[in-house]
Amino acid sequence: MQVFSGDKSGTSSERLGDLVPCVGTEISVGKGSDQLVISFRSEMQFSLVPDVSGRGGLLIADAGIVVPGDTVDISISASSEREQARVMAAIADVNSSIESREEGHAFRLAKEARAAFPWRADLGRKLDLIEQRIQIEVDTAMAQIDAVLDDSRRYPGSPTDDYLERICREAIVRFVDLDPAIRSQEILTSREQVATSEQQLLAEGRIDLLLARGRESLGKARFEIARFYFQWVVDHHPETPGAANAQQELKLIDARGN
Repeated sequence: MQVFSGDKSGTSSERLGDLVPCVGTEISVGKGSDQLVISFRSEMQFSLVPDVSGRGGLLIADAGIVVPGDTVDISISASSEREQARVMAAIADVNSSIESREEGHAFRLAKEARAAFPWRADLGRKLDLIEQRIQIEVDTAMAQIDAVLDDSRRYPGSPTDDYLERICREAIVRFVDLDPAIRSQEILTSREQVATSEQQLLAEGRIDLLLARGRESLGKARFEIARFYFQWVVDHHPETPGAANAQQELKLIDARGN
């Protein structure tokens, strides 16, 4: 059961008996071929009251005060034009996302449309075709990512590294929450971790070199130069073991009064 106000669905419930008082211009009861739609030109106050005869409940549509001579127009049909408009709008939104190469967003919209209109078998069939189309794009993207990743591993440092990063970043935007985006994020995270490790190794090698030069300067009584090397390590790599060693060397220089 749904109550519409304007072009929007204001209230909905699984059973008519669960209806709470609400205002709208159209009430739709039932689903599919069993649907009954009652429409009004002006807003009505809908409510359900017990039937004194014990047969269930009475659906009340209260128009409020009606001036003598005025009329309350009512239309009864077996389908809702507003529901159909919402269904068509949902399909249009899904197709628009696909055309914009936003398959992840399209897949989410399709899922939401199914949940909103579970009784619409025609919509379900259209969404089946759309999801098949999305799956083809997903499979194609996954195959491309895996192929480029394989080349990147076989030929380290080749131009495929840059290409792999580009298609992964594109997939993350295009296939939100779908397999290509998930796989791409895993690849980029792994590459970033490797790059960080390599940078750490380079930094450690540089620190060792600077410490060696500092100690060499100490041995030649070049205290200011030695202080420069040790202080640079402390300032630029404060959380490393090398910084702790450099700090000790600085304390020794200070203790000597140099």
